[in-house]
Amino acid sequence: MSNSNRWAKTDAALNRLDQAISRLERAIPAGGKPRAPDLFGNDELGQARKDLAKMDQASRQVEARLDDMAERLQDMLEQ
Repeated sequence: MSNSNRWAKTDAALNRLDQAISRLERAIPAGGKPRAPDLFGNDELGQARKDLAKMDQASRQVEARLDDMAERLQDMLEQ
Protein backbone atom coordinates (compact mmCIF):
# COMPACT_ATOMS: atom_id res chain seq x y z
CA MET A 1 0.00 0.00 0.00
CA SER A 2 1.41 3.36 -0.95
CA ASN A 3 1.95 6.17 1.54
CA SER A 4 -0.56 8.42 -0.22
CA ASN A 5 -3.24 5.71 0.04
CA ARG A 6 -2.48 5.24 3.76
CA TRP A 7 -2.68 8.97 4.33
CA ALA A 8 -6.00 9.14 2.48
CA LYS A 9 -7.45 6.34 4.61
CA THR A 10 -6.09 7.89 7.79
CA ASP A 11 -7.47 11.28 6.82
CA ALA A 12 -10.90 9.77 6.05
CA ALA A 13 -10.92 7.92 9.38
CA LEU A 14 -9.97 11.10 11.24
CA ASN A 15 -12.78 12.98 9.47
CA ARG A 16 -15.31 10.31 10.46
CA LEU A 17 -14.04 10.42 14.04
CA ASP A 18 -14.29 14.22 14.08
CA GLN A 19 -17.88 14.04 12.79
CA ALA A 20 -18.82 11.45 15.42
CA ILE A 21 -17.33 13.59 18.20
CA SER A 22 -19.23 16.62 16.89
CA ARG A 23 -22.51 14.65 16.95
CA LEU A 24 -21.81 13.54 20.53
CA GLU A 25 -21.03 17.09 21.61
CA ARG A 26 -24.30 18.34 20.10
CA ALA A 27 -26.22 15.58 21.90
CA ILE A 28 -24.91 16.71 25.30
CA PRO A 29 -25.95 20.25 26.27
CA ALA A 30 -23.80 22.57 28.39
CA GLY A 31 -25.28 21.17 31.63
CA GLY A 32 -23.89 17.75 30.79
CA LYS A 33 -27.23 15.91 30.77
CA PRO A 34 -27.98 14.11 27.49
CA ARG A 35 -30.97 15.34 25.53
CA ALA A 36 -31.75 11.89 24.17
CA PRO A 37 -34.60 10.03 25.86
CA ASP A 38 -33.66 7.52 28.50
CA LEU A 39 -33.93 4.14 26.80
CA PHE A 40 -34.26 2.30 30.11
CA GLY A 41 -37.22 4.31 31.42
CA ASN A 42 -35.37 5.86 34.36
CA ASP A 43 -37.01 9.24 33.75
CA GLU A 44 -40.45 7.65 33.86
CA LEU A 45 -39.48 5.55 36.87
CA GLY A 46 -38.30 8.63 38.75
CA GLN A 47 -41.52 10.47 37.97
CA ALA A 48 -43.58 7.43 39.00
CA ARG A 49 -41.73 7.32 42.33
CA LYS A 50 -42.45 11.01 42.92
CA ASP A 51 -46.11 10.48 42.07
CA LEU A 52 -46.27 7.47 44.39
CA ALA A 53 -44.74 9.49 47.24
CA LYS A 54 -47.34 12.24 46.73
CA MET A 55 -50.18 9.71 46.67
CA ASP A 56 -48.81 8.00 49.77
CA GLN A 57 -48.71 11.32 51.61
CA ALA A 58 -52.27 12.15 50.52
CA SER A 59 -53.42 8.68 51.56
CA ARG A 60 -51.92 9.13 55.03
CA GLN A 61 -53.65 12.49 55.39
CA VAL A 62 -57.00 11.02 54.38
CA GLU A 63 -56.47 8.10 56.75
CA ALA A 64 -55.72 10.45 59.65
CA ARG A 65 -58.81 12.54 58.91
CA LEU A 66 -61.01 9.44 58.67
CA ASP A 67 -59.62 8.13 61.96
CA ASP A 68 -60.35 11.48 63.59
CA MET A 69 -63.89 11.51 62.20
CA ALA A 70 -64.49 7.92 63.38
CA GLU A 71 -63.33 8.86 66.89
CA ARG A 72 -65.65 11.87 66.96
CA LEU A 73 -68.58 9.79 65.77
CA GLN A 74 -67.80 7.13 68.37
CA ASP A 75 -67.68 9.83 71.08
CA MET A 76 -71.06 11.20 69.92
CA LEU A 77 -72.63 7.73 70.00
CA GLU A 78 -71.34 7.02 73.50
CA GLN A 79 -72.88 10.19 74.97
